[in-house]
Amino acid sequence: MPKAKQPKKAPFDKTAFVFDTPLDDIIAGMQKLYRKAEEEKLTESELYWLGWWELNLPIAQAYGLKTVKTCAQENAALDIYHKRRRATKKVARKSAK
Repeated sequence: MPKAKQPKKAPFDKTAFVFDTPLDDIIAGMQKLYRKAEEEKLTESELYWLGWWELNLPIAQAYGLKTVKTCAQENAALDIYHKRRRATKKVARKSAK
């Protein structure tokens, strides 16, 4: 018998995956992009997020925010993605009797 076709998965939505990101990391990412712009042309995504934070960083700082919500695409453009360690469950092994 032929196998039934599997439904095609929707592509991963990079804008829906959200992180709590310290403003200091965003500032460091912006500085990296400024240095990168001196050497090579920035991508459309890098330009967009650099401009977005250029406009909105003073507002976040004025409100005294220490962390903000950022998406995976934003973190990738600012080069501030940090792979999070996932907590693993500790399962007791059954001992042989």
